[in-house]
Amino acid sequence: MRRTLLATTLLVLATPALAHDPATVAAFQDSGACAGCDLAGADLAGEDLSGTVLSEADLSGADLSGADMSGADLTAADLSGADLSGTDLSGSMLQDADLSGADLSGADLSGATLALADFSGADLSDADLSGSAAGEAEFSGADLCGAQMPDGATGPC
Repeated sequence: MRRTLLATTLLVLATPALAHDPATVAAFQDSGACAGCDLAGADLAGEDLSGTVLSEADLSGADLSGADMSGADLTAADLSGADLSGTDLSGSMLQDADLSGADLSGADLSGATLALADFSGADLSDADLSGSAAGEAEFSGADLCGAQMPDGATGPC
């Protein structure tokens, strides 16, 4: 009995937990809207998510690398620790979003609304922020090496 309990406990502890419901991901992919939903840890790499509504959604730790999220509404979304490398976020709404610790290397954020967004500790190397509205955005500890800044300057290395 003790061995069975121990084996079951080890199996449960060794099995990775899903932070999101696969049905939620499928419903989002069908509808293009998922305001306030839980997509934490979801694999949406390379997906066409242009114009989607993800305001207040939990996308922490999600893989969105190479995705097209142009024109998406990500107002107050949690994207902390997400992989957004090479993602097209041009013209998107990221006001008050949490992107702390996110990988945005090579991402296109041109023309995006970044007001009050938190990019602390994020990797924005070689990202394009040209023409974005970044009023009161937080960039403490962010890697801005080679990034095109909103004012046209190149980020320091």
